[in-house]
Parts: sequence; C-alpha cells; structure tokens
Amino acid sequence: MSSEQNAVVTPEPRPVEAIIGLFFAAPSFERIRTEIYYCDSYDRSVGYLMVNVNAPADHRTVSSHAIGHTWLQAEDRGHHWWVAATHLRIEKSELLEGLG
Repeated sequence: MSSEQNAVVTPEPRPVEAIIGLFFAAPSFERIRTEIYYCDSYDRSVGYLMVNVNAPADHRTVSSHAIGHTWLQAEDRGHHWWVAATHLRIEKSELLEGLG
C-alpha cells in the first residue's frame, strides 16, 4: 500500500454559519436532565454562545469540539424535541417542569 492509502483523514468541522441558528441538546447539571439550547452566535475567543430555550438567562459557551459530541443537534417536532444521534425524544412539557 502506498502512503496515500494509509493517510489519516481528519473531517473538516462544519462552518460556523452552519451551526448558528440550530438547536442542541446538552446535559443540565442543575436539573439532572437534558436541556435544549439555541445557538445564538460565535466568538473566536470563547466559542459558540448557547441560550437555553426555556430559561433565556441560562447561557453557555461551547467549544467547536463539543458540537456533535456532548452537544447534539435537536429538531423541533411540535410537542417534543428529537435528537437523532441518540434517538432521544424530549417532551416540551417536561422541560418546563421545575422552572419558576
């Protein structure tokens, strides 16, 4: 085999523009469950700014390396969120419990 065939290929990360505006599921240590966050913006010095959809005062800065690993893309499906990477269904009513 040639050295070209043995070369390790590192996938390119998704462009910043492709991440901003998406929703992500991530663990919440305060509530011991998964929360849904909206990717609001990006700053090269700190990473992505994520805002909790049910608690807008809850902001997180997230490294680009965490996207797709511990922060998984979520889809809004009306009454629930769907996280395809883990086949997780999160009812919106469950996220609202305990707030306030």
